[in-house]
Amino acid sequence: MACCRSGPRRALALVVLLVAAATASARQLHAALKNLDLLKGKARVLEQDFPGHSARLLLVHPRNQRPVHVRLRDRSQLAGVTTGMDVEAQGVWEDRFLHRDPAGEPPDGGDKQPASSEPDAARIFTALTIKVTGSPVTPKPMTVAAPLSEDELAAAALIAKASTIVPSTVSTSGTADSPNGGFINVTQGGGSWVYNQLMTGGMPTLVIPIVGVTSAGTPCRGTGPAPLNRSQIQQAVFEEMQADPGVSTVGSTYNYCSYGKTRLTTDNSLVADTVRLGCSGRRHAGGLRGGRDDGRGEGIYGVPWSMATCEFDDFNGWADAADAALKARGVDVDQYFYRVYLVPPGICTFVGLAYLGCDGTFPCRAWIGGGYWGNDQTIAHELGHHLYMNHAGSVVAGAYDEYADESCGMGYCCADRCFNMPHAWQLGWSAVREFNATTLPRGRTVNVSLASQSAFAASLLPIRNGLRVVPSWAAGGEPMWMSFRTRTRGDLGLLSGYENRVHIHTSALADPLDSAFTTWEAMLPVGKSWTHPILNVTVRRYPSTNPNAAVVTLCRYYRAETRLSCLYSLDYDCNGLAGADDPGCDVYL
Repeated sequence: MACCRSGPRRALALVVLLVAAATASARQLHAALKNLDLLKGKARVLEQDFPGHSARLLLVHPRNQRPVHVRLRDRSQLAGVTTGMDVEAQGVWEDRFLHRDPAGEPPDGGDKQPASSEPDAARIFTALTIKVTGSPVTPKPMTVAAPLSEDELAAAALIAKASTIVPSTVSTSGTADSPNGGFINVTQGGGSWVYNQLMTGGMPTLVIPIVGVTSAGTPCRGTGPAPLNRSQIQQAVFEEMQADPGVSTVGSTYNYCSYGKTRLTTDNSLVADTVRLGCSGRRHAGGLRGGRDDGRGEGIYGVPWSMATCEFDDFNGWADAADAALKARGVDVDQYFYRVYLVPPGICTFVGLAYLGCDGTFPCRAWIGGGYWGNDQTIAHELGHHLYMNHAGSVVAGAYDEYADESCGMGYCCADRCFNMPHAWQLGWSAVREFNATTLPRGRTVNVSLASQSAFAASLLPIRNGLRVVPSWAAGGEPMWMSFRTRTRGDLGLLSGYENRVHIHTSALADPLDSAFTTWEAMLPVGKSWTHPILNVTVRRYPSTNPNAAVVTLCRYYRAETRLSCLYSLDYDCNGLAGADDPGCDVYL
């Protein structure tokens, strides 16, 4: 088994610094930090999904050197750090001995720390501080005018009094009125359409099943045989290989949820035959010499890996060895931008691992746990991390659970459904009609329609089916996102009770490379409303005769009703009532 030890003097120094950091003055702490090592390079954030919880691993890739595993004091150190950023970490080096001598002990050497080039040690850096020093160039969203939709035009055309007066209960047919004939003075449509360029038009993916075997051909100790054969895995990955059209696959999830814009098919992807590896080995990359890095972090390091443990160097070692085995078979591994490794059953406890953002400057690798080889949603989820998507959560029992958004594929496994509206916007699949302080003034009501996020719409541009409210008036308030979900195509497996609902999320997502969390807040059937407690914006849903569209109003709270608001049928308090219908107007009318 692998073991490790570090120089006691350096380890003790770090403990002293960690304790001192909590009590020292700024001058003392600055002096202490001057004695630490400095590690600079590009950040890689590895998202680790376990049953019921997650963890993150940080790698820093110095220029022309192998990537370094950075050990964190706590997860908060990664706040604001995403893949591709330039970072500086101050801390202490630790060399982990990764093999034993025949007597079962680490190599002799006392306090001497092996150099980073020595093949028997993997260098780990324990960080006291992490600082972002640069970020990659981020594509900026595009904005265009938002003309009225067909549903909004239909409602407006049936208004007799004025183009700004609509029934207090709106339908696309325009026939529904409030119980006593009252009206709310509203604005039809408005705002601007905001969208991103398409993140990717194809998902060229190589799926590699791996098992560990002894020289006798039996599974390595603690591991099991392959749980699925190649044909079974193909049926989970490719829509074309699945005979039952009602069964979701990785390909159908991306093909349907992107409206055919992001494709994963048998034409651009491959499920390889199972790769049989030994029970131990050393990390390598064919064609390189002398243990040097190739600039992408995949050089011949000589760092050992084992089928007995599931550390970073282990599962990366399996990936290296599997790539080499496939190349020896004649498989052009490098033509696949994304690689998914199905790890041997019994070793690892994770559901899946993937880099949170991958631009191809390093191998875009994901790993799937032994119990999830055939789970299409798990593979789609981990590939989603490569596209910079973070987890989709919600508040449960007063605490944020980063997986608790049941409407999104970046939430808990394993219902078949698409990604939520913030993520669909992030990927360039959907456009959102955006409102701000100018286009959604206080005390005014805006009527808009939402096309189903799940229904197909043929367009080279992002589909215009979302809403976003950007709250420049509320410090600390995240934007609101709204979508209408129906049980069709990629959302065939949407949980019961989640279909035919307007879903409301909040998220600070601002661009395609932003890995902000998303939060599911509420969902609305017809006749229900929800008010954001910080933004003071109320979303209210009304009937629609179009099954693939929902009609909603947005109202930003101003104040209690006044004589002016009552006379002109304005809904200052956003309770969905105006004029004679509103009890707040009784004193004025």
